This record gives sequence, structure tokens and C-alpha cells, in this order.
Amino acid sequence: MSNGEKLLISIIIPTRDRADYLKYSVQTALKIDDIEIEVIVSDNASSDHTKKIISSIKDDRLKYINTGKRVSMRENFEFALKASSGEYIIFFGDDDGIIPNQFNCLRNILLKYKPDALSWDFLTYVWPIKGYGKKTGGLRFVKKKIFGNIIQVNNKESKETLLNADFSNESILPRIYHGCMSRHFLDTLINKDGIYFCSRSPDLHISFRATQKGGRFFKVNHPFSINGISPASTGGGMRSQDKTDKSISKSLEFISEAKKDTVKDVIPLSKSMGLGFLSALETVRLHFPDPNFKPNYYKWYIFCLQNIHKVDRASAKEILDATYLYSQETSTKGHFHKANTKNNILNKKLINLISKINNIMFSFRISANLNNKNDILTAVQMSDIILSNDIEKTLLHKNSLKKQFSSAKRRSKNIH
Repeated sequence: MSNGEKLLISIIIPTRDRADYLKYSVQTALKIDDIEIEVIVSDNASSDHTKKIISSIKDDRLKYINTGKRVSMRENFEFALKASSGEYIIFFGDDDGIIPNQFNCLRNILLKYKPDALSWDFLTYVWPIKGYGKKTGGLRFVKKKIFGNIIQVNNKESKETLLNADFSNESILPRIYHGCMSRHFLDTLINKDGIYFCSRSPDLHISFRATQKGGRFFKVNHPFSINGISPASTGGGMRSQDKTDKSISKSLEFISEAKKDTVKDVIPLSKSMGLGFLSALETVRLHFPDPNFKPNYYKWYIFCLQNIHKVDRASAKEILDATYLYSQETSTKGHFHKANTKNNILNKKLINLISKINNIMFSFRISANLNNKNDILTAVQMSDIILSNDIEKTLLHKNSLKKQFSSAKRRSKNIH
């Protein structure tokens, strides 16, 4: 329940043809006990039963809007943001979820610190779908990512993190997707044409543009939301190990539509996630030139090539060729050749592996199965049970992290 000072928060869910995931996702937001929120479903001209699903939900906080025609993801984000009214904005996907009982803490942080942006460590949930591997339908709680203190981010540190492609430390970057930004601050980020999102990856663009500009940014090592991975995810279909999965063609269709957008990225679309990140950064630099905001291309090329061993030979060649071509265009071939060595790639893989092992060692995993159901709604319900209201105790310095982590682990064993 909202208490004290009023502060309208907009929770925006862009969607298209994903009604069977959206119906659970939107419920996670509507379970928040707070009248000072608006939940906006921005429908990108769906041809399924999305509108019917939303129309069946009776809640004055829910607002349905429709683009009227098929547009790119970037355009849908732009459309949705301009239709919102909140003083703070949160975006999340139509297979993601907000953790309802943690929301009051999020609101209190916004009221107390009045940040330009607030980021947090979200949980990850892989929907139990055929072809998505064995570890689906569960949640992992990592010790260093729950019950953490609120930290004001150093602008210089966040810029160095981004320019050096150090995404092991990405939670210090300001975010609007599984993060929160103030409308006042967002209005300072638009380009000369009045556009907020200038890249095919709108969430990355606004994060990188905010990092470039600098501001009053805060982070908290605690989850307020869950990132869902499914055929509904933008890259979810490409992740599937089931080559008959229809979501693969959906993802390819989505990529094709991005190419038709009049607002173009610096680097053409490819199968490289790393190049997609670099493209968002370079597109920010195109729209907002700053000689002091230049990427370390050597480290960025290592980031672009680090997972090349995980894809098939044809895809690996495509990623390698696209990265090399961009290094030619930017006269950074020396950095590319230096990055593209076995030792550099192995070192990056080793660092990532050590980080993953540390997270597993100091964590616990639970199934999101509740009453024979397993979806994003049960995932947020389980998360609230595990987390309880212990983050509030942390902020009041009543309990140590060690004690609260032990309590959460104990609660996890008593659920089923």
C-alpha cells in the first residue's frame, strides 16, 4: 500500500502476440498493493487474443494502448513512454514479472533519495518450455545480489564500466528496463528530433545515453523484478535448442521489422549480442558526440567475440566477419587483431567461469512450482516468500546480510 507522499510510478509492458505469457506477467504488477501506480500494456498491433485478455482484467490501474499498426520494438517503447503519466518509469517484458511485496521498498527508496535512476539486481526465470535445457522453471538466489545496501553510483566509474565493456559490473549502469528512471531525467536524454530511444535496442540506448550524460544514480543489490526467458523473449527463440520451435521464426520476424525502422543503428544487425551492445553505444555517440566518451575497442572486441565458440560454424563466421568489418570502418583493425587471439578469448571465458562458480557456491536454487503450476506468477510469489520483508531490515540496519541470507535459505526449505 502506498503510504505518505504521493508518487505515481508507471510500469510499462510492451507486447505483441504473446497473450499466453502476458496474462501472467501483467498480474504480477497488479498484485502490487499500491494505488499510486499505472500499469500500461502497449500492444504492438497483436493478431492474437491480447486485447481480450487485458479487457477481462478489471483494475482501474491497468491501461491498454495499441500502436494501430506493426512497428519496431523501438517505436513501441517510444509510443508507450509518451502515453505514460508517472513521475518514474519502469519497463519490463511480457514474460517478466515484478515481485509485488518488494515494491513498497522500491517506492520508499525513490521517495527518500529522489534519484534520476535506480538499478537493481533482478532474478532470472527460464520458463519450463521444451528445448530450453534442463534448468528451467526455477530461481537462483545469489548471496551478493539480495538484501544489499543502497549505493550512490560514481558517474566516472559507470562510464569506465561501459566504455571498457565490463558487464560483470553492469548493475551500476542506470536502467529503465528492470530499472527505474525519473521522467524529468528522461526528458534531458532526448535527441534533437525529440526522440527518447534512438536504437533498435531501446533499453540499451537509454541506459548508455544516461551513462554518458551522468546523473544522480543509485543501485541496490536486491531484486525487485524477475527477467523471464521464453519464446516470448526477443532473443528467447534464438536460445531454443529445439530447431522446430516457432519462436525462432518470430525472433527472425522481429529482427526483420527492426531493419524497416527509419531510426537506424550504426552497426547492421547480426547474430552477435556483443555487436548489438556496441552498436547501441556507437549510436549514442552518433546522436550525442562527445570526444571524451569513446569505447576501448580492444576490450569491446573481446566482449563481442567471447561466446563465438557457443554457436555453429556459420554463425561464428558471421560474427567474426561483422566485427572485422566494423573494425575496418572505424580504423581499429589493430584492436580487432589483438583481441582475436586464443589467449584473450580464453582469459575472458575463464573470468566469466570463475564468476559463475562463485555465484553458484554462494547461492541456493528453488523450483518455482507452486500448487502444480510453474510460471512467472508463481515465480514472483515464491520470491516474495523467500525474500519476505528482510530488505527493509537491511536498510534500517537491523540485521546482517549473513543472517538474512540464512533466513531466506531456511524459508526456501520450508516451502514445499
